[in-house]
Amino acid sequence: VSRPTFGRIIESARRKTADALVNGKKLRIAGGVFALQQREPVPLLVAVPVTSGGQVETHFGRCERLAVFTIGTDRDFQAEQTLEASIGPGCRSSVISRLAAIHVQALVVGCIGEGAIRICAAHGIMVVRGASGVARGAALAFARGELLDSGLVCGMTCKAIVRNCR
Repeated sequence: VSRPTFGRIIESARRKTADALVNGKKLRIAGGVFALQQREPVPLLVAVPVTSGGQVETHFGRCERLAVFTIGTDRDFQAEQTLEASIGPGCRSSVISRLAAIHVQALVVGCIGEGAIRICAAHGIMVVRGASGVARGAALAFARGELLDSGLVCGMTCKAIVRNCR
């Protein structure tokens, strides 16, 4: 196949895919030989901002450290490490990139701002808001599907869920 023909095929596929996605049409992919590759299950890495007492920090922007929990494929605790956050109040965007570098998949928090949520999304980290209590328990509850995102963003309505959130 010549280069121009290949380019036309790709452009046609992009156009059809975009049309199907935008207009809610069915997208059928057929032809060719393929095999699904079985992947080994990987542990889940969950980061939780913590207080010195091991509780979930009420606000991500005030955390001094994060506990990173490794949860096995059996959804049980395997390991824990601590990651120091930057000093002082405000955005913790630098720690988010460090979480992404060690392949953290989820950030379980009490309360978090919209900017930090966007930065997490850009790094492929899921944010689950509304957690409280012991950090290890919150991470395990998330891994087992028992903790769902509250959907609340700090500065708007998180005060209703997390006390002393400023």
